[in-house]
Amino acid sequence: MPTLSQKPRPLPAGFVACSCGVAHSPSAWSRLPLVARMADGVGGELEFRSCVCGWALVVQVAPPPPAAPAARLAVCTACGEARVAA
Repeated sequence: MPTLSQKPRPLPAGFVACSCGVAHSPSAWSRLPLVARMADGVGGELEFRSCVCGWALVVQVAPPPPAAPAARLAVCTACGEARVAA
């Protein structure tokens, strides 16, 4: 396990590191015991799996959907009524 004075080494894309020092590849991740899947609160999905040391690790498995473009409002200068701009 790295000490606090050591900088963590960068991981290849898709790898998940545990605080115990084990780095799980994408194929190793899928073999870890599944703890739970749940919504992340913004439209995506999180997956929790148990590391070999017993700690729960989490990754985002479904990103939130792209944000819809904001509607533009046009306000009439004569009456003050707001309408969605075309």
